[in-house]
Amino acid sequence: MLEKLPLPSAHDGALWFHASTHHFREKHRHEELEVNLVTAGTARYLLDDRTYALTPGSMIWLFPGQNHLLLDKSPDYRMWILVFRPRLLRRICRAAGRRVLLESAPAGDFCRQLPVARARELQRAFADTHARAADVDRLNAGLACAVLDAWDAFLHADRPVVGADVHPAVKRAAELLRQAPDNDDLATLARQAGLSRTRLSELFRQQTGISLVDFRNRLRLERFAAHQASTSHTTLLASALEAGFGSYQQFYRIHRRHLGRSPRAHQNAAPSPA
Repeated sequence: MLEKLPLPSAHDGALWFHASTHHFREKHRHEELEVNLVTAGTARYLLDDRTYALTPGSMIWLFPGQNHLLLDKSPDYRMWILVFRPRLLRRICRAAGRRVLLESAPAGDFCRQLPVARARELQRAFADTHARAADVDRLNAGLACAVLDAWDAFLHADRPVVGADVHPAVKRAAELLRQAPDNDDLATLARQAGLSRTRLSELFRQQTGISLVDFRNRLRLERFAAHQASTSHTTLLASALEAGFGSYQQFYRIHRRHLGRSPRAHQNAAPSPA
């Protein structure tokens, strides 16, 4: 799915620090080049037909012609996300070693593990640019430096993170569950994906690191969180049912297992929105 990012016309891109407890997106892509730098926790990306396991210091480049989604992540997962408009890249990526950043979907693996010191330098630079984002000229200058510095760090990192191929049925099942996380009929889901339920469950766990049921439950928790955030004066039960849980008891049990505390305790501990 091609997504249009809400970037102000004068901005050459954007950067932000991702630290939310729930954050799953439908498989998507956008015309901007994106780079993620992991600062804490672990996660697994599905990038077209390959998965990548991310840990602190992992840097992954997501090109405009590639569909990507965050399959799973630990509760403490944190990362910097930067996106760069094509016009910025055309202006500054003229050297031969940088022209790959102008491509839509280059072949190869674009995920590497950065040395700790280099990753920390980039984090400080990103934070400084983010702090000056109200000044458009400073933001655009910072983004230009950020893409060049990030690419240089990537090229000099000697620890590649090689992606693993994903079976088409696993990819199809993930897409179907994202479209309908309230689906309880995994046997039908498996038939739609082209495998038996037993074989699909086995492959899904092997290739994504989580079970079909856990993946579906995480999607439901994300839908619950989105409903709570977008609807005022709603109850936990109403949001749980809207998310696809069959009862409050089921929701409570899954929420506590995945997030380590009750829904009410989790809600009370959440920071107020800025």
